[in-house]
Amino acid sequence: MTITFPLKSAALSALIAATLAAGPAAAGERSRLNVMQIGARNSIGVEQEGAGHRATVFQRGEGQLAMLTQDGNFNRAVVGQTGKRHDAFTRQKGRGNIAGIAQFGRGHKAAIDQKGRRNAAAVIQAGDGKTADITQRGHDNVIVVIQN
Repeated sequence: MTITFPLKSAALSALIAATLAAGPAAAGERSRLNVMQIGARNSIGVEQEGAGHRATVFQRGEGQLAMLTQDGNFNRAVVGQTGKRHDAFTRQKGRGNIAGIAQFGRGHKAAIDQKGRRNAAAVIQAGDGKTADITQRGHDNVIVVIQN
């Protein structure tokens, strides 16, 4: 059985656009990270601490995992993933926040844990395993979880 998710490329584009929309970092370390993995046993970890943060990860193969942690300042993150055994966590701490994650087809999981200031989040998953686990705390919270 094939489950089609017509919004998946639009959703993924929207997540990436949202993380980049906040513009360049104004001061401090100009953190950035863009990664694209296509292959069988993907995994990645990222940890960014102070200032401009951004991150984007897109994985495709089979084994995916991605973990992102950002700490204080302009945060943002996006994950992606399409293959089979997804996972993805991101954890942000304070200030600009926004997360992402969109997974399609098979294992899924996700988790977003944010702490304080402008928050947001989103998880879009589709066919098979699913799970999502978002925790937000103080300030302007928003959340979107769509599973299929």
